[in-house]
Amino acid sequence: MEKFQLIDLQEHCFRLSMLLGQLDQFKFLSASDWLTIASGIESVKVNTSKFDYDIMYCGSAYDYEEKRSELLSQLSTRLTIFNFVWGSFESTAKLFPLPALPKYLKRGSGSIVDRSIWYLKQHYGPKPRIAFYDNTLYLLRRLLEANEFYSKYCKEIKLHNFADLSGLGLHIVRKIRNELAHGSAVMPLPDDWGEDAKKVLKSEYRHLNLIDAGSRITLLTIQMLLLAIVGENNLNVRCLSNAEGERIESSVQLALRQIHLELDEINLDQIPLFPNLNFTIV
Repeated sequence: MEKFQLIDLQEHCFRLSMLLGQLDQFKFLSASDWLTIASGIESVKVNTSKFDYDIMYCGSAYDYEEKRSELLSQLSTRLTIFNFVWGSFESTAKLFPLPALPKYLKRGSGSIVDRSIWYLKQHYGPKPRIAFYDNTLYLLRRLLEANEFYSKYCKEIKLHNFADLSGLGLHIVRKIRNELAHGSAVMPLPDDWGEDAKKVLKSEYRHLNLIDAGSRITLLTIQMLLLAIVGENNLNVRCLSNAEGERIESSVQLALRQIHLELDEINLDQIPLFPNLNFTIV
């Protein structure tokens, strides 16, 4: 099991962008571009006291704002990546005639997210979930439990009549995204500051890792959605790499299942179905 692990999040964005371009360069142009941008973001700099000149007269206030600036800079960087990943999901999903939800489900919005989740339940649900999707969903739940701003969404981690496990991650992530997009999200504050706490603390990473988990879930959902749609498509792509780092040709189905993995060898048969965690949803 040690030979299978997730690649870096931004590398994941780049590889999926490359795959989309090879799947159909023109059809997926926007979705691919969004991911290319996400893969290349290096940093966003926030200075919360940029125009607060009075802060120079209070050492403790200066230390606090210095630490808050660092925390919000890292958060803003992750949020920027997440926003471009989410844009790629919406761009991808809108390319396909995903069916509306049946009226008995009583989902009034008919949003692209609801239709994607419903499509996954109907067309991907019976299949084994993509490698490490369950692990990331479990991590997302743990991060929600530890986050004072988003713990309320733990109650959504259950099977719904419109969503099974394959779409549950997207359902949860869109709750977080809606708060961020509509201005209702609360920005985190430092847990500690001063000389011994200038860097982001382990406890403060609960805010940062939550956004990363949302980005990862969204990327894996794009892959599962495409797997459900491309079906038996016999197209080959050159997105996976061998042990020497050389691009090798594979089926698009194999690439969609392995593009987010760091593997010693590219061989789907060697991956257990799949290195996921079997956790109980209550």
